Amino acid sequence: MTCPLPLPEARRRQVALLLRTTPVDELPLLRARLYAATPAVGLAELRGREPKSRCAVCWVLRPVRLQWKEYGDAHRYTCDEQTCQKIWQRLARWEEAARAEAQARLVESVCQGVPA
Repeated sequence: MTCPLPLPEARRRQVALLLRTTPVDELPLLRARLYAATPAVGLAELRGREPKSRCAVCWVLRPVRLQWKEYGDAHRYTCDEQTCQKIWQRLARWEEAARAEAQARLVESVCQGVPA
């Protein structure tokens, strides 16, 4: 019986290609899309009550210590593989930059008297 999921190395290559080909204005949403596309294991994960037990990048099953480990006040969504962590951190930087830019635009519009 074969597994329908790709091998972790193949999945990492797919995500790296997706990272290179995604338009810049859509990159801040890519982390959320990757997490949403991660296959759930069990009913609690399907309902969103527990963090997903698979790595959001390569889809390998993570040990329980990583599933519930917090990393800077947030759950950690990747495995121990450096490639996965680098991809996830790169996407986090894009997300933070987009959030800061949106906040600056909001503050500017409020200062100009435009209702938000």
